[in-house]
Amino acid sequence: MNPRTNRVIARIRVGGQPYGITSAPDSVWVGNNASDSVTKIDTRSNRVVARVPVGDRPIGIGYDGGAVWVANFGDGAITRIDAGTATVQARIVVPGEHEDVAFGFGSVWVPNEEGTVTRLDPATMELRATIPVAADPDFALVADGSVWTTAYQGRAISRIDPATNAVASSLRVAAGLQGIAFDRGTLWVANYDQGRLLHLDAVTGKVLRRWGTGGGPRDVLLAARSVWVANSRSPTLMRLTPR
Repeated sequence: MNPRTNRVIARIRVGGQPYGITSAPDSVWVGNNASDSVTKIDTRSNRVVARVPVGDRPIGIGYDGGAVWVANFGDGAITRIDAGTATVQARIVVPGEHEDVAFGFGSVWVPNEEGTVTRLDPATMELRATIPVAADPDFALVADGSVWTTAYQGRAISRIDPATNAVASSLRVAAGLQGIAFDRGTLWVANYDQGRLLHLDAVTGKVLRRWGTGGGPRDVLLAARSVWVANSRSPTLMRLTPR
């Protein structure tokens, strides 16, 4: 999509039920939930240049330090792929069902729907910590010196202190939260159940404003001076430009 015109400029067939997406230099990577693979797209040609098998239901996906990381919902696998060669470098199984992966403080952070966040060493793939958080964490965010997780079934956003590997504070919120983004002391959060985008104070959790989004808002992104919300049941992409 061209952010200047809000128009789709290319459609690319990637695989069964595309879910997670991330960008790397000159490429975009998509996790295919139904075909157990990750697709690499060349952004200069808008063509698929590689498909990498990674295991059962790859949903969480992210890029960091030359590697694409994939978190599987179906078999609990975390896979590290070389972004240049599109080859699997390492794989570890972390118990639980995963929908996201985040990076920061020299670690890989993986929320597990069973109520924990796993901290991994990116070089060795060794477990550094397992941190209890609010029930059913789906999305994770590294921002403002902390690791934040939303909770779909729980009623709190958990803020993890990476120095202690423990929850430093919890923001009381409604259940049903999914994607999360941080901007200047505030949080943008998608409430999947309510069909709303929430703007929250990051210290108190107070709702500053809310917007209707359409069916099933799943993920949130801040880019091009706008807030972007992906709606999984509409299906639409909403763009909000706050004033």
